[in-house]
Amino acid sequence: MTRCPILVHGTWGRGFLLKSRDEGSWEDVPSEGTKRWFEKGSEFRKNLEAELNSSSLEYSIRPFHWSGANSVLARDRAAMKLADTLKTHLQNQSATPIVIAHSHGGNVALRALSHLGGTNRVKVVTLATPFLRVFVRDPPKFDFLVWILLWLAVVVVVAIPSMAIVAAMLSATKGAGADISERLTFWSLIIALVAAAVGSIFVLRWLHAIIVNPKSKSRTGGGVAHDIQEAASFPPIGASGPRMLVIRGVDDEASLTLAAGSIGCRLSSLVLFVVIPGVYLFGLALLALLDWSGVWRTELLFLVVMYGCAFGALVCLFLPGICKSAFGREFLTTAFVCETAADSAPDTSARLDSVTLSPIEAGRRLRHCIYEHPKCVDEIARWVRGVMQNPDDDARGRASDSTVRSNVGA
Repeated sequence: MTRCPILVHGTWGRGFLLKSRDEGSWEDVPSEGTKRWFEKGSEFRKNLEAELNSSSLEYSIRPFHWSGANSVLARDRAAMKLADTLKTHLQNQSATPIVIAHSHGGNVALRALSHLGGTNRVKVVTLATPFLRVFVRDPPKFDFLVWILLWLAVVVVVAIPSMAIVAAMLSATKGAGADISERLTFWSLIIALVAAAVGSIFVLRWLHAIIVNPKSKSRTGGGVAHDIQEAASFPPIGASGPRMLVIRGVDDEASLTLAAGSIGCRLSSLVLFVVIPGVYLFGLALLALLDWSGVWRTELLFLVVMYGCAFGALVCLFLPGICKSAFGREFLTTAFVCETAADSAPDTSARLDSVTLSPIEAGRRLRHCIYEHPKCVDEIARWVRGVMQNPDDDARGRASDSTVRSNVGA
């Protein structure tokens, strides 16, 4: 029996600069400096090879390279290439591919099973993977007041540079006479304001098209959001599906970042749709009362409330996408129509082994780099040996309760 562990790195696994030149390759690509966890000669790989080969079984470990971009569509492209690699391995009837994937590499591995068409011969081990799911919903309805505030903010943003350009152009007419210059400057600035007010309508329609209700020609015919949903989907781990081991940590940096992104998206949407309109209406009512009572001059306060709420609405229009882009760059423009969920384990109705490794504190080591945990290799080797020694469980496709082992210490 041929055993082929394939190591799949996660987001930015080969650095922040995207490396798509050798994407899909599973050959060892030498790197300078410290070896990454999946490269030949790394501490993780040396320990894993020693543990697996100590059981008198031959294992040939290979890495799988992809761009590592923080992108749902990039992970889907990598999954298609990984599926092609697995198909090559599966042509040998005695082969048992074992995919060991870190972080979003786990989503690449599960998505590859979708492209593969389903097989229980592939075994999957995931390390600190946030299992991402995307749900498309109807675009939200913006209240008329929100649109007015957004329009006002865009008018100011467009008008200020327009008026500055006009003023600079008219500065050359100072020698033509004071009266003519002043009249020309006045009407030119008025025209710039009107143009900005009209142009802002088209700007808002454009923002609505790409942020609130994105559309495109897509594979599914339903727009960009449906493309993203499809690219992030993977088959449920069922009784006849592959055996799987989930190794996870406690409050690792990636999970905290995704949680912060979700919270930021929800809060900024709440501020845009509820808080800012409420503050604006309350501020206008309060200013009207103060002005009627004559105890306070409200001109400056009125401008502060009006423009403060307008620019706050404009900022909150983009903030949900910025926060949700932690899940993938596609969500910069689809945050309002795509709901995301990132779980520490996938949905399953069958056998799923999961291990929670206890946190360790050692200098500046990141918890998300769980492959550096002293018990990580031991757990992988233990599980792989158990799967290889009991192949009948997979052949029968027998369903059983999930096996969970927690608080595995150092």
